[in-house]
Amino acid sequence: MDNEDLSRLMSTLTTAIVDARNRAAQIAIDAEFRELVKHARGIHELLLEAMEEAPELVNHELRAYCDDTNADIRALEQLGGKPASWSAH
Repeated sequence: MDNEDLSRLMSTLTTAIVDARNRAAQIAIDAEFRELVKHARGIHELLLEAMEEAPELVNHELRAYCDDTNADIRALEQLGGKPASWSAH
């Protein structure tokens, strides 16, 4: 894991959150929305794992990004009603 890998994960995570928000705002809170949110949660978990594997790359900005995106995903999960089948976070 290096800075470039972390940047790719962060970009993918940001895109997943934006896609879920756009789906909710423009189309509906439906199964597709829930899949987008589930995907975002999975990417967030990968980012956390990457941070554990490469603590030397972790800085204040990355921690803040993780906290912020976690809050964003939680809000989306709540918006979607977070079915029991979603991961518990």
